[in-house]
Amino acid sequence: MKAAVLKNDMQIVFEEVPTPDPGPGHVLIRVSWASVCGTDLHIFMGEFKNRVAYPRILGHEFSGVIESVGPGVKHLQPGDRVTADPIVWCNECPACLNGQNNVCRNLKLLGIEYDGGFAQYTVALADKVFKVPDSITMRDAALAELYSLGVHSVRKAMIEPGDRVVILGAGRLGLAVLEVLKQSAVSWVCAVDVLDSRLEIATKMGADLTINAASEDPVETVLSRTDGLGVDRVIECVGTYVEIEGRQGPVQQAVQLARSGGRIVVMGLGSQFTPVFWKDAVFKELQIVGSRVTLGDFPRAIQLMDMGRFHPDLLVSEVFELENLGEAFHLLEDKPDEILKVMVKIE
Repeated sequence: MKAAVLKNDMQIVFEEVPTPDPGPGHVLIRVSWASVCGTDLHIFMGEFKNRVAYPRILGHEFSGVIESVGPGVKHLQPGDRVTADPIVWCNECPACLNGQNNVCRNLKLLGIEYDGGFAQYTVALADKVFKVPDSITMRDAALAELYSLGVHSVRKAMIEPGDRVVILGAGRLGLAVLEVLKQSAVSWVCAVDVLDSRLEIATKMGADLTINAASEDPVETVLSRTDGLGVDRVIECVGTYVEIEGRQGPVQQAVQLARSGGRIVVMGLGSQFTPVFWKDAVFKELQIVGSRVTLGDFPRAIQLMDMGRFHPDLLVSEVFELENLGEAFHLLEDKPDEILKVMVKIE
């Protein structure tokens, strides 16, 4: 089969490699579409050497058609249109034994520790593979993992009817969270970013208020809109942030934005150290929780996609053929502010 193989930092080679065989409990998927994630870019830049051994086929967001099934697989058959949850857990550590498999101590992912979807074929665990309804295009099915992240974070936020929510960061992840929130019983959602282009997309997706943090203090604006009370939930989707003079970091802002008794969900995987004035958090008795990957969220995301509740066309910036994957990574590296989702057409 043909695959785009990461040979070294920033070096992808399109070449012939052996087609994998599905072992017991696995399926072989003929990949149709894949999506380039921000994590893929970090791996491409050489920032995941503690987890990625070269050569490696990246790609953990993909869709395709079942080519064959391994021994013991009963619920899937050749010809099924599918997408896959890329996470692989150990089922042995305390987290797994407590049902918190998404924070498995030994968590691994397709496209990181194992070969992923930037190839004509890939192998996945059958119990992590989900059928895709005919109403969802194969291109959009490759975005199911992104939307599942949004579903998971909203569930972690424990949204209640009438909640007011601020999303910090309107990139790929923040916009997916926004899409899911608009299907819940929230009364009001505000999206914060430093790029007007992304805030325009957030408005198209239904954000009730957008704030450009480069020109406006989100804390002052939100507090003025809520009579000084703050919001019920804050979901942080920024990660590594642009430092702006006179502005606090996203997690610090979240503490100021949340009302007393509110809840903050932190999703961003930033590299910066973020000091927080914990006295405010204690006085408000805030609940601050992390949200990592997914845990049983794929079916919910696929159901919402099946009902046409999301706007994937607003996320997709560029489409590349598999043999040009290296160009896609360089585009993301050179123009990060202009690109949201890069899709890779494989079949």
